[in-house]
Amino acid sequence: MKRGFFVLIATIAAVSVLLVSSVTASVTAPSATITIDGTNDFPSATHLSELAFSWPVTGGNATHSDACNETSAFHWTADDTSNQNLSGGNTADVKEFWVTWDANYLYLAVQGPNAMMDTDVVDLFIAIDTNGSTSGDLIQSSTAWGKWVDFDEWTPEFFVAVSQARDISDGNPAGYAELVPVGGSASTLTWGTAWANSGWAAGDNCNVDSNGFYNGGVFFEFRLSWTQLGFTGPPNPTTGGTPMNFAVYTTHNNSGYDVYDSAPGTGNGTAHEQLGDYRGDGDHCGSNADPVVGTSDPTCSHPAGTSDNTLGAGNSVGGRNPGSDNGWNISDPSAREHPDTIGEYFRVLNVGASNQNPLAVTMAAFTADAGANGVTLTWETVSETDNAGFNLYRSTTPLGSDDFSRPSAAWLKLNEALIPSAAPGSSTGHVYTYTDTTVEPGVVYWYWLEDVDLAGGTTLHGPVSATVGEPTAVALSGLSAGGPAPGLPWWAVVAALGLALLAGLGLQSQRQA
Repeated sequence: MKRGFFVLIATIAAVSVLLVSSVTASVTAPSATITIDGTNDFPSATHLSELAFSWPVTGGNATHSDACNETSAFHWTADDTSNQNLSGGNTADVKEFWVTWDANYLYLAVQGPNAMMDTDVVDLFIAIDTNGSTSGDLIQSSTAWGKWVDFDEWTPEFFVAVSQARDISDGNPAGYAELVPVGGSASTLTWGTAWANSGWAAGDNCNVDSNGFYNGGVFFEFRLSWTQLGFTGPPNPTTGGTPMNFAVYTTHNNSGYDVYDSAPGTGNGTAHEQLGDYRGDGDHCGSNADPVVGTSDPTCSHPAGTSDNTLGAGNSVGGRNPGSDNGWNISDPSAREHPDTIGEYFRVLNVGASNQNPLAVTMAAFTADAGANGVTLTWETVSETDNAGFNLYRSTTPLGSDDFSRPSAAWLKLNEALIPSAAPGSSTGHVYTYTDTTVEPGVVYWYWLEDVDLAGGTTLHGPVSATVGEPTAVALSGLSAGGPAPGLPWWAVVAALGLALLAGLGLQSQRQA
């Protein structure tokens, strides 16, 4: 009898296995609605804040991409004696950054720097790491346009580079931009098609728009084809996209100059971002060796006071103004200081995914798995420094709101009350699970996860999809000469076969006796 019971249970288990279906995703990135004309039509959900996206140094501002009006964004020098001020509303300040994509293009936008128009003393760069690397260095000689900058613990493959800009307000037709691949030939970006900018506006302010984003200075937007970036289309659109890293920075327009400002700026004052140094002074001194070059700077003591090796962009100490300089060495004019080092970046985990909203590093994963009892949703966070909790939504189509920045009215909210954060304010991540038991076999369900911050702001993640399979008794066909009787449920077939096996085993036992 015990052997027959085991066979029956094993048979039922074999049928149950057939009910499990893997996660499916069959949609591709939809067409974006970004028009390259110098006006900002990027959805607010595509904006990258420091707190959500900066890496590997986390923290920073929950609303903005970088600090506003940093001192270093208003000064440049040619040697140790000629400090030049950007005035009259001109600035090299990087204020905000946006990223989105569709089936054909990657779209990028920057708000802030404006001193590349009539004055032409600022160049703008966006470093793009399409491999999402978190190790390795890129030395100064491999970067765009000969600027005095290098990259630590990540390796950009492309640079968007802008010199001058088209000043719509006074009809100035100047403006030049190109895509510069590391080790390859640059390609010119056409104004009005692949890039554009707004008219000049004063940038020496921290005014905000209706979305709460800084709007001073000039707005720049760029459209890069996937082919230009080495892809045949959006990367991994059906499996959640791919991680990419981005950093925005400005320099003086002459070659050999280092950085005015960069975004994100969470690592200011650490080895992750050594920028905006005082002219003629080293960035990496004493035990704080340059993380890329590997040695200390030739000179580490400025006559006017303490070296700025422990300070980052935007700091002004003792009346000295940091800014973009040409690496002039106060002790040895024939030598040069080490380049400014950028070791932090915006990390977007899902570039190319069907959802065009960037997925922040605060969310490591979001998956759906179909099982016999329903669909189990699992999500993992990296940190919960500003997180209040989560909401889950379900639909039978992948369609959402017009810009995927908010839940659609057609979606079903699964949780009645907010799913609370496991540890609000924690810098560490957690794993959550939720089982949706209100599903029907054979139906494809699409799920979205909404995280809610302490201020009430929300970010959508997804969609992911899963299908619970139809029950079947096909696996038992080898045990029966004929099919099940019409209308007989699968569990009845299993039970009948189990009883038959038990009877057979009992008969065999009697014969052996």
